[in-house]
Amino acid sequence: MSRTPASSQPPSTPGEGDLIPFQGLIDLVTYHDDRSLYTVLKVVPEKGYDVPVDGELFGPTRITAVGKTMEPNEGARVRLWGRWGRHKAHGAQFEFERLEPLLPTDEKGLVRYLSSKAFFGVGKVTAQRIVDVLGTDTLDRIANDPLCLKGIRGLRPGAADTLRETLADQVVMHRSLAFLLGLGLATHQARAVIERYHAASEAEVRKDPYRLAAIGGIGFATADRTARSLGIGEQDPRRLKAGLEFSLQESADDGHSCRRIDTLLEETTERLNLPHSIQAELAEALQ
Repeated sequence: MSRTPASSQPPSTPGEGDLIPFQGLIDLVTYHDDRSLYTVLKVVPEKGYDVPVDGELFGPTRITAVGKTMEPNEGARVRLWGRWGRHKAHGAQFEFERLEPLLPTDEKGLVRYLSSKAFFGVGKVTAQRIVDVLGTDTLDRIANDPLCLKGIRGLRPGAADTLRETLADQVVMHRSLAFLLGLGLATHQARAVIERYHAASEAEVRKDPYRLAAIGGIGFATADRTARSLGIGEQDPRRLKAGLEFSLQESADDGHSCRRIDTLLEETTERLNLPHSIQAELAEALQ
């Protein structure tokens, strides 16, 4: 495998086939663009995630992973979904389409995580002291016991409060991102949802996934697919209402300032692939 740092240029298109998981620790963020989200990572694989090199499997070593993700942090555990590929200049690399953040579970990972840029004011020495006192249950104890950080040398009371609040936000964001990516949203779409709903992202999407249609870069088709994956039926009132709103918006975008109700109902029925007998329920959804 090539040890040469990866280029900041996007890799060649991965081959066809199902995505496979690859799990490990981000050792280095080689490149990250905040606008395009294109990212190059050096990842240390976890046990059981072997690295194929020239047709053979090798044990843990630092590998190059490339793809799009938001705010990667060195020291973070991640699960990547993608395919093994080969860059013409830099050799084998894992080309991921989805990155799911995972919370660290061992002491070394906890120290790197707490001393990362995600937690302002906590350096490596202080992070080590926290982990030495709280052990591998550090994150759970910080989240559930407001007094557990009291007495940690070098950690001021204000910094302890900030650490606890930031950790709570990080945990929620991690769970929200994993949930949204699990629904099939692209990373940039998931980021848009989190920017809109913050910690309430999962609750809001579960309540009414058709709210996604109003977020730039997602649209009705993706919202409809997401709703179906969450068990919302074809004739659910939320789907009918969203379908009508989409038809109205599409008409407005085409320059129509007024639509006959019967025409609107007909268009929406066809768009949602529903029987014509549903038009009474559609009309009721207009109220």
